[in-house]
Amino acid sequence: MVHRLFALALVLVLGTAFSQEPRFIVAYEDGEDDIQIEYSNWLQGQRYLETLVSTYEHVKLPYDVSVVAAPCGDANAYWDPNIPAMIVCYELFDLMYAMFRDDATSQEELDQEILGATRFIFYHELGHALIDIFGIPFTGREEDAVDQFSTILLMSSGEVDSALAGANFFYKFASATELEELVFWDEHSLDQQRFYDIVCLVYGSDPETYDFLLERESKGFLLVTDGGILPKQRAERCYEEYKDISNSWDTLIASYVPSSDAGQVAIATETEPTLDIADVLETTSYNEIFTGTLQEGDETLDNGEYFDYYDVELVQGQEVTFELSSAEFDTYLIISAPDDFGYVNDDATIKVDGYLSKLTIPISTTGTWTVGVSSYEAGQGGDYQVGVVTYDGIYNEVVTESLADTDSTDKTGAFVDSYPYDFQAGETATIVLSSLEFDPYLIVTTPSGETFENDDFENQFGMARVDFDATESGTYTISATSYEKGEAGAYQIAISNVGATSPETTVNANTGELFTDFQQGSLSAGDNAYESGELYDAYSYEFSEGQIFIVDAFSSEFNTYLVAQSPSGEQVYNDDYATDGSSTDAGLDLEISESGTWMIYVTSSKVEETGAYDFYISEYDPNAQTTDTTDTTDVQASAQDISITDMTSTKARESNIGVLEIGDSTLDDGSYVDYYSVDLTSGQEAVISLVSADFSTYLGVMTPGGEILELDEQEDSSRSRITLNVEETGVWYVIVTSANMGEEGNYLLSIKK
Repeated sequence: MVHRLFALALVLVLGTAFSQEPRFIVAYEDGEDDIQIEYSNWLQGQRYLETLVSTYEHVKLPYDVSVVAAPCGDANAYWDPNIPAMIVCYELFDLMYAMFRDDATSQEELDQEILGATRFIFYHELGHALIDIFGIPFTGREEDAVDQFSTILLMSSGEVDSALAGANFFYKFASATELEELVFWDEHSLDQQRFYDIVCLVYGSDPETYDFLLERESKGFLLVTDGGILPKQRAERCYEEYKDISNSWDTLIASYVPSSDAGQVAIATETEPTLDIADVLETTSYNEIFTGTLQEGDETLDNGEYFDYYDVELVQGQEVTFELSSAEFDTYLIISAPDDFGYVNDDATIKVDGYLSKLTIPISTTGTWTVGVSSYEAGQGGDYQVGVVTYDGIYNEVVTESLADTDSTDKTGAFVDSYPYDFQAGETATIVLSSLEFDPYLIVTTPSGETFENDDFENQFGMARVDFDATESGTYTISATSYEKGEAGAYQIAISNVGATSPETTVNANTGELFTDFQQGSLSAGDNAYESGELYDAYSYEFSEGQIFIVDAFSSEFNTYLVAQSPSGEQVYNDDYATDGSSTDAGLDLEISESGTWMIYVTSSKVEETGAYDFYISEYDPNAQTTDTTDTTDVQASAQDISITDMTSTKARESNIGVLEIGDSTLDDGSYVDYYSVDLTSGQEAVISLVSADFSTYLGVMTPGGEILELDEQEDSSRSRITLNVEETGVWYVIVTSANMGEEGNYLLSIKK
């Protein structure tokens, strides 16, 4: 659905023609000192209040309302119904400047933080004004209600930075306040509470987009992520909080739709759009699809919700993803095993308001499983689709047990069952703990004492999951426990095929010669995946201390991410090797700090990205000297014979591992050169990447008309990269050469269109 507040936000942005009288009127009082005068001039120069006010021309007021910037003697902003006016005090800007300046990296960043917080405060006071002017009812504290109003309106308008700036204001204020200074009888919630309330609403509006706000757990063996400010205990309910509070404000606003009555708010509304089911699906290819309609006459659950069900035949060891989607009701998915073990999900963490429910579960029992389709609330109905994706042979062991008051307890008092399991270094595993009788919490402890932990995998209630690669051989401990102490009940543990290593073989890079390896791979459904959802492929190499490699991953289908892990578990990684951060290719300059088995992982920057990629690793010898053994006269003569016809006959493919060497064509300066042809169309963007550990790379391009463009844009001597905006349709030519005459060696060329 499109919330009415979102429709309001659209009107605020686009503007709507209503009578200009009565209206909001902006005024600036003179500042009392130089700093206040500066703030006044700054606000007027930005026309900031005028801009905010102009977006509210759609509100049909019963009388003029002033918006005034003024000296107040106190850092404040408030609604004064007696004037009537919204007052923004100059002293407030002085306070915000002092709060934000230490964390800002530039004056521009500081200005934006102050203006964002001001926007939050303005909408907060607007909420007070609308409640007072139109008698809008509310429950709870009015201050809490208008904080919610401001946050939801900002999110609906795409102003997430302003909402977070408002939260940051309260965080800073709380940090500067001692406990004994707090006024517990005040009508405002504590600043710490206001901070978390705002952040919770931002996160809840779209948990996938704003997951950076969530306190992070390790991705397991890889990519430990710091940061996050919202505790999981609060985040679990934020999506529902956002839905409930947003719907509540929708209902309140609905009482003030356009009317001839002078005392009502005129708010433009839009027709609810028809949402195509395809718009809410994450998976595009299913093994099975069921379609149907929840409607009167269907079976019902205990609370009156309509209920349809379908049988699917599944085999122990499979991993299956179920996706229930609808454009018409808030979906609720129920999966039941033949032995009555079950799984449920309400809302998947994507930006679709209640229309997608998703479960990814291990199949513990061969037989007929039941897919139940229902709604979150009684009486809801409409068309739906269930998609089923099946991956065979994933899990090879399932344990069914129960937590009970006779079990051991951990230091929190929670019951715990522990299982020893032997892994070899390099083996991969997925371990899933599931239960509908308690909130499961899974802990995997390595022989050296490192722990991997998870509570709710992808916000799936009743499931915890850990994906990891074993970095050491020995006995690992798998602990099944609960999130809260005292919880008990039946559970299952499923363990993936740990017998297979990832990758299956380790390549020895100690060959006595400079080592080069080139692989063409693909990230696809069914690959290994981190706990956070990114798929990955693993490559294993035997390196010796002191070796130096360049490592690169190229793809035209997703944003590559490279991670190298040492035998002791230390990691180095790269997302974009371009110095300006513009590249979707990843590159590492890898100095081997310890001998042994190194793992190199090709993954993606975003969850569930898939596609083909080129992976290239080449050893570099900084002491190697290249000798030019060709005769310069012969080189020049040869170069003059090269024609466009000759170039069209050269090797032509979108990715290639090649060699610059004696016998190649040469340029006038004696540099060896290879040519590649590629068909390009006007308006395309082509990204051309060249990598070599053996020579200083240099790229050129020839247009279909014969114009040579020398465009070696990457400063790194081992890499060159061109982003080409094609202006002419036809055959273009890529020129691969070296920066210095006579340099030879292996290279990887990748051309992405």
